Amino acid sequence: MELCEVQVNGCVLPDVYGSHCNKSCPSNCRNHTCHIQNGVCSECEPGWTGTTCNTKCSNGWYGQECKQQCPEHCRNNALCNHVTGQCDEGCDAGWTGTLCDKVCDDGNYGYDCINNCSGNCLYGSSCNKQTGVCSRGCNPGYTDALCSKRCVQSFGEKCRYSCSKHCLNKTCHEVNGNCVYGCEMGFFGDQCDKDICSHLKLAQTSSSSLWIYVGPVSFGMNIFVTIGIIFCIW
Repeated sequence: MELCEVQVNGCVLPDVYGSHCNKSCPSNCRNHTCHIQNGVCSECEPGWTGTTCNTKCSNGWYGQECKQQCPEHCRNNALCNHVTGQCDEGCDAGWTGTLCDKVCDDGNYGYDCINNCSGNCLYGSSCNKQTGVCSRGCNPGYTDALCSKRCVQSFGEKCRYSCSKHCLNKTCHEVNGNCVYGCEMGFFGDQCDKDICSHLKLAQTSSSSLWIYVGPVSFGMNIFVTIGIIFCIW
């Protein structure tokens, strides 16, 4: 009996197959290698499936062997990239990160967390991470849903108090109501709510009584008060 020696040789190049090694392995075979006879891929590149790796992962899945589920927070409910899992259209409001799986940090909101909260939410609370709305309300001096609008000719919580009509330009500090540019003539005080004439009349009454006790010492005060009252009458 004679024994025959049979030699089996593979293809020299790793990315070809067939009896003459003249066929290219499917492009999505992992490492571009396939079975030397039939071209079947032993493994697929991430994002692909099937014997020749020519089928994309089903919607909502991605990665190696299509075993990973897409993130839930892609913008506009878009599908993720079937290879990387990334949201090609960006993240939904309130989310960020490569896979849109991280909630916005406190102080940020919106798509991909690119917007800054106003910083005027009540008691320093954080704004809504999707909309930027201050859910607990605004600090005194600010209004609107985002608490980004300063009170105008008003002040305090929810801008409910009007600036004094005797403030110059009707302008006061948005928090405490103090007149920013001073008072109209005839008024004084932080909020320009004190009438000079009324105070002078009161001072005249007090200085008249004082004359009885201190005599001429109050002479100068009487002159001052009298001049002020003449101005008020005028």
